[in-house]
Amino acid sequence: MNQPMTQPKKQAAYDAWFVAEVDKGMADCDAGHVLTNAEATADMESFFAELEKENNKAA
Repeated sequence: MNQPMTQPKKQAAYDAWFVAEVDKGMADCDAGHVLTNAEATADMESFFAELEKENNKAA
């Protein structure tokens, strides 16, 4: 039977995941894989417009 993870083990697993995600993000930045502010804004606007469209269909 599997034992549930203790809180310290959960925290250690989360910390390891978080550090790995930050490392991936830093590697992307170092490699030049970044968005300009205009590109990020356009992506967010597109995302929210699609979300609004989906929510209006459901209503």
